[in-house]
Amino acid sequence: VATPEPKPAPEPKPAPEPKPEPVAKPEPVATPEPARSEPVRQISGPLNIGSSSFREVRQETSPKIVREERHRSGVRDAVSREPARPARPEAVSENILEDIFLEIQVIHERPMMMEDVVNLVMDMSMEKIPAESGAILFADTDGRELYFATARGPKASEVMDFRVPMGQGIVGFCAREGVSLAISDAQNHPRFYKRISDALSYPTDSILCAPIEYEGRVYGCVEVINRSAGTAFSTNEVNALTYIGNQFAQYINRLIMSREKL
Repeated sequence: VATPEPKPAPEPKPAPEPKPEPVAKPEPVATPEPARSEPVRQISGPLNIGSSSFREVRQETSPKIVREERHRSGVRDAVSREPARPARPEAVSENILEDIFLEIQVIHERPMMMEDVVNLVMDMSMEKIPAESGAILFADTDGRELYFATARGPKASEVMDFRVPMGQGIVGFCAREGVSLAISDAQNHPRFYKRISDALSYPTDSILCAPIEYEGRVYGCVEVINRSAGTAFSTNEVNALTYIGNQFAQYINRLIMSREKL
C-alpha cells in the first residue's frame, strides 16, 4: 500500500512590523516681542548725531559763565493759574509754555522720521518765540564740533556749511555746559562767535540758545536769533526753549538707544 506523502507545513505568517515609537515634537521657541511697537528709525546722511558727556568736552581752563540767563536743561518754572486778567506780556509767555507742553508730545507718541522731527522742533521754536532767525546744531560723531542740521531766516541756506567748535561761541558754550543763555547785546558779548556773522554779513543783536541734552549727554543746541521788536528774550522764553531742547533730546536718546539694540 502506497504511503501518502505528508502535506507540506504551512509557511509561517511574517511577524507584524513593530510600530515606530511616536517622536515628541519639539516645542516652538517663543519669539520675544520687540521692545517698541513703532518701527526703528535710522539716522542717516547728514543727520548723524554724536554725543559726549560734559566731562569729556569740558576743559579745566574754561572761563566761568557770564550770568545773564542761566537755566539747567529740563527745568521750567511753574505756571501760575490765576483768575482771568487783562493780557500781559508775562501771561502770554506763560501760555507759550502750556502750548509747547501739549504740542511737543507728538514726537513721543507718533512714529516720525528724524528729519520731520528736526523741522517740527525748529518751526515750533520760531512760532512760539518771536525771532528773525533760528537754527538747530548737532554735535558731530566725535563730539568736538557742531554742525547745522536746519536753519530758518534770511541767511538760512548760507549758514548750513559752517561748523562751530564745541565750547566756542554762545552755542558751543551752551552745548558744552548744558545751560541755556539769553544774550541781549551779542556783538559785545565776550563769548560771541563773530566768524559766522561776519562771513554772512548778518548783524546779530540778541541770541537765545538752549542745549539738546538728556541725562548728561549733549547732542547739540537749538537757538533763535534777533528777537522781534528788538526787545530782550524773557525768562519764560528761556524756559520754553529749554523745555523744547530737553524733549527733543529725549527723542534723540530713545532713537539712538533703539538703533544700538539692533
